[in-house]
Amino acid sequence: MDDRARVLSREKVELHSRYMERWSLEGGHLVYEALVSGGFGSESESPSYLHRLYGNDPALQQQGVRFDVDDIRGRRDLTFVVAHSRRVTCFVFVSIFGETSIADSPGNQLLRGGICQPVHAGDPAGDDLDFIGMLENLRVDGNAVLRD
Repeated sequence: MDDRARVLSREKVELHSRYMERWSLEGGHLVYEALVSGGFGSESESPSYLHRLYGNDPALQQQGVRFDVDDIRGRRDLTFVVAHSRRVTCFVFVSIFGETSIADSPGNQLLRGGICQPVHAGDPAGDDLDFIGMLENLRVDGNAVLRD
């Protein structure tokens, strides 16, 4: 599987409290945030947070993709859901990483997004798409985003 995505646009935003970048990709988007100080709360890694962000996302619903909080899975470094429609398989996720001195904070950097790919003949569920493998190749300042 190709682990590259075509970038359609890139936007950088520097705010007082954080730096943000948003990439619009063919089939989805990624958002990166780095806090100037402090850290993200542990709630940012929860299934309910991911569902609040993307559970009613118009772009996903337009493609027939819907999911519930109970469909969301997690591992130490990633909260995600793989959701299907007849036309696409979508991987929606949030990952918190980086350093912070705040107790109970998973880190000071966040990467979230959604990537959809067409379902191909012979692969109606899209199960062979390795979205986590794609994320395992991502680096921020030379450091891997995923820790597992």
